[in-house]
Amino acid sequence: MFTYSERDNTEAVDFKNEVPKKIRYKRSKLLRSLSVQLKRKFYKNQLDSNQNILFENKNKNGYIHGFSSNYVRVKTP
Repeated sequence: MFTYSERDNTEAVDFKNEVPKKIRYKRSKLLRSLSVQLKRKFYKNQLDSNQNILFENKNKNGYIHGFSSNYVRVKTP
């Protein structure tokens, strides 16, 4: 997610009624916040579920790390 900005040699440079930068930054901040909330909700819904895990890393400090089939990072003893 990034804040929109006009680029030279693009049609956007000539657009009328551009959104002020202050509003662009505010919208970007809101979208990033929403993204964090949705990510947490998704991870919370995955707790206590059974998933296939692809373990990738060697054991570190008593744990092994991997990813579920829906890309949730997992660690287990």
